[in-house]
Amino acid sequence: MYFVVFINCQDDVHVEEVDENTPDYSDFFTTTTIFPTRKALRDWVTEVGRLHNMVIIIARSQYDVEKFTGTKKRLCHFRLQAIECVGGGWSVYVINGKHNHDLPDFNEGRAIIGMLSKDELNLVEELTKSHVPPSQIMKVLSRVDEETLTTVKHIYNARQKLKTEAMCGRSVMQQLMKVIVDNNYLQWHREEVGTNMVSDIVFAHPDVVDLLFLFPYVLVIDCTYKTNRYKMPFLEIVGIVPTGKNFAVAFAWLRNEKEINYQWVMDCVKQLFDPEKLPGVIVTDRELALINAVRQIFPNSTHLLCTRHIGKNVDNYVRKLTKNEDIVKAFRSRWYKLVDAPSVASYEQRLKEMNEAFKSMPAVLDYVKSTWLDPYSDRFVNAFTMNILHLGTRTTNRVESAHAALKSWLKTSTGSLDTIWPSIHSFLEAQKCEIKASFQRSQNRDPHVTVLRLFMLLKGRVSHKAIRLLDNEYKRANEVGVDGFVCGCYLRHTHGLPCAHEMKEMEERNTTFNLRK
Repeated sequence: MYFVVFINCQDDVHVEEVDENTPDYSDFFTTTTIFPTRKALRDWVTEVGRLHNMVIIIARSQYDVEKFTGTKKRLCHFRLQAIECVGGGWSVYVINGKHNHDLPDFNEGRAIIGMLSKDELNLVEELTKSHVPPSQIMKVLSRVDEETLTTVKHIYNARQKLKTEAMCGRSVMQQLMKVIVDNNYLQWHREEVGTNMVSDIVFAHPDVVDLLFLFPYVLVIDCTYKTNRYKMPFLEIVGIVPTGKNFAVAFAWLRNEKEINYQWVMDCVKQLFDPEKLPGVIVTDRELALINAVRQIFPNSTHLLCTRHIGKNVDNYVRKLTKNEDIVKAFRSRWYKLVDAPSVASYEQRLKEMNEAFKSMPAVLDYVKSTWLDPYSDRFVNAFTMNILHLGTRTTNRVESAHAALKSWLKTSTGSLDTIWPSIHSFLEAQKCEIKASFQRSQNRDPHVTVLRLFMLLKGRVSHKAIRLLDNEYKRANEVGVDGFVCGCYLRHTHGLPCAHEMKEMEERNTTFNLRK
């Protein structure tokens, strides 16, 4: 076995003669020590070389084939020989102690000497599984070993090697399918007609069926972008638990945002539900293809439109037409008063006032009437949706906040599907833990409002979210009295919780909430 030093690499292979005045480094490697193992000898030679800015590699051995195949070496004459002793152990001899080049001043940036050790590779693997970026892994390695010569390039190479080993020759799509199935996810996929190429994928966490059985009331659906290198739209569907937390119902990567794609996804999602407990309300923006798909697959579910997106569209139209921010603000104020009207009569009165105030802008009035009010008023105006059990969800803010939370885990917009899926899985596992923790907090902690006699029986049995809603509603009780018409019963209709006049009646009867009822 021979050890050889390769330094000052060049693109062309050439051999330089050794000048007679070249320093001889034989003394550094001359020793009478008998090393117990071949590895111990190699480690000693490597460490001596490192101390003198030499990179030691195995060139040829009677046990190993030739190791180097590159063309960037100088074919330096420096040679060491390791020999196995007759009585056991290993010794090293210097065959040629001179180099045909100058030694470098430092070792940083040299690929071989900066290679990751076995322990460092294990650390890189664990941190990669925890979605730590290479730059942060580099910081961890530097703290573990302040004298490390590893660079970020070594870490990228190690991560790529780990990925290649994990894939075992599978394609990206094959690897994605494997990890989805290995983690017991529910999944559906379909191929393009006439090809073996997957066009659409839907997957859901294995625990989502149980959540949907308990909380099927509201779904919020929206697409997001910039999540993968293939520029495939990423559809996210979320539900709501009583503690106010979101839970991911399903995800889908789509080839196109067409009605046929959305209809296939909705059909897959429908299979997650109990046939007797389909969603009561589905909230989206005005994506016509998605709206049509929802109507086809969930015909008995109430479809609502996001009031925030509608408001932004109205703002943009007025701004484009008038180019006057004061007018935009004035119209916005009138618009949201109209959208939030507490009754049909109030809605009609506010619409009349808006038409009168902006009669000099017929194009704007015609736009909001023909584009929004006539076809969709029953899907976003409060006067028409206040009798629907939508749990206060009149926008797609929930799913958009879920987009942001997920992207904070992805940390990239150019990953392949198989590499970003582990981040999605970790995100869902963290979400599951947070949902469980929110239920535990509601069960173990006592909100201050429960000191009131009316709320005493709710302690530890009703979510804090529901108790806060009841507490805020109770503040109206003295004002509305026991008159249901004055009360409006908004909380009863939209959340299924007792409203102000019901609580006033209980208070006058000296009773409390009947949880069984």
